Amino acid sequence: MNNRRHDVLIVASTDWISAARLVPVLKRAGCVVTVVGPRDSALLKTGGVDQAVVGGETIQQTIDTALKLIDHAPRPFDYIQIADDPLLWHLADHRHQDRLKPITPFDPASEVGDILTSKHSFTEKLSGPAFKVVPGHRAFSNAEALDAADRLGYPVILKPSRGSGGVAVAMHHSEAQLKAYLRKNPIDRPCVVQRFIRGRVGLVEALLDHGKPKCWTVWYKTQTIRGPFGGSSARELFTLPEMEEQLFAFGQATGWHGFCGLDLIHEEDTGDFYFIEVNARQTTGNLFGWCAQADFSEAFAAMLDGRAEQFPPVQHRLDGLRIRSFPADIDRAIYDSDAWSLLTAPFDPALWRDIRSQDVRLIKHGGYVVWLSAKRKIKHIFGKITRTHGQMEEHDSTYETAAR
Repeated sequence: MNNRRHDVLIVASTDWISAARLVPVLKRAGCVVTVVGPRDSALLKTGGVDQAVVGGETIQQTIDTALKLIDHAPRPFDYIQIADDPLLWHLADHRHQDRLKPITPFDPASEVGDILTSKHSFTEKLSGPAFKVVPGHRAFSNAEALDAADRLGYPVILKPSRGSGGVAVAMHHSEAQLKAYLRKNPIDRPCVVQRFIRGRVGLVEALLDHGKPKCWTVWYKTQTIRGPFGGSSARELFTLPEMEEQLFAFGQATGWHGFCGLDLIHEEDTGDFYFIEVNARQTTGNLFGWCAQADFSEAFAAMLDGRAEQFPPVQHRLDGLRIRSFPADIDRAIYDSDAWSLLTAPFDPALWRDIRSQDVRLIKHGGYVVWLSAKRKIKHIFGKITRTHGQMEEHDSTYETAAR
């Protein structure tokens, strides 16, 4: 590991634990880490942070705080990580403002920002021979959604062009089902309609150096939060030798520099892989690179030092290894009433493997998240008994629609 000091700034407008889990990766790379985040967030609580600054109550206040830090820093930051989707969306929408250039992670003069933050742009503009994307079309109205579904053929997936965690994602098997859904949930924001491909869903966690793949790992999602289209709470390592070529194609099209995640699907009938969407930020599993001897810390240090080395995964090293994420998989088990997972959690080495990767403050924060989830579940059950309907039951209807 190179001993040169690197200054890194992480900016978050919401409480995403994946940002906190990036900190130990950066510390092992020899970085001095400054963070801007919401009060009481996991990011501000995690160990290893050298300077923690409360960003404010709004995205604009967070941006103002970050820009002030950049202006008054004794030396320029070597790398700035935008840690959550709402902040990325804001920067994409306002990318032509000169004051935002220091923290905007894509070229303001190009369409790349829209591709990286809009699912319909990603779907329509990036597919090619070396980087296949699930076929789909944008929809800005009910009529456009029905027309897109007719062209693609049923079943289809309908989802907002911007969104996270599988919220408001639904599968529709027929025109009648889609029409019934749209009558209750008329489209009032940009959406994307994608062909449903039967197969195993996976994810790629990667580090790119100005469009060139530096380090990556590939996983199947074995458990997901809030239904089949949500984020992963447990994963299984697998080998995909052609991933370097596919990441290179993605990097050439976007010029992406830094951490990112890509969702994909392994088609059951053909064995082909198709990309679903991109997360233009850090994802949860950069800490798990050791499973494939893919050292994200060493790769990040090499990137900042200008070294050309690549740190690809060792193929087939631990294929089939499964890891449960804390607190995400406990949260999932509570939500899904998965009693077996809850009972076996204290004895699950995969879960404890993940807990060991976190510091005491992050574990405490995770415990608090689990406690809140349990309280919501109890309230939800009590609401059903007393025939009252609360916010969680409304969320359940979206979950049940997606699960069909």
